[in-house]
Amino acid sequence: MSEASIQNYIMKKLSEIPFSEWEKATITNRAGSQDIKGHIRGYYIAIEVKTTNGKLSRIQEYRIVQTNKKGALSFWSTSWNEVSDKLNEFARTKGFALYDGLL
Repeated sequence: MSEASIQNYIMKKLSEIPFSEWEKATITNRAGSQDIKGHIRGYYIAIEVKTTNGKLSRIQEYRIVQTNKKGALSFWSTSWNEVSDKLNEFARTKGFALYDGLL
């Protein structure tokens, strides 16, 4: 599956989460910028999408670390299942559920 196909599927699933808003990065974004950005209940989330063979660049690693240091959630993923697990874990640490049993 291509990176674009993975991104599109993740975007489709993210759009189903209440109290959230998401956008895919465009070609005009700066180097290392995460592929998907958005928020859930006011918390900023940034996701770098890779294929199973994909590898983060140094600037992508740096941006993920810097985003997390600012109190947001940033990570890289190769599938919706990984994204879902990370978001559910994050939601639990913040004291809310994404939505009842659907993730």
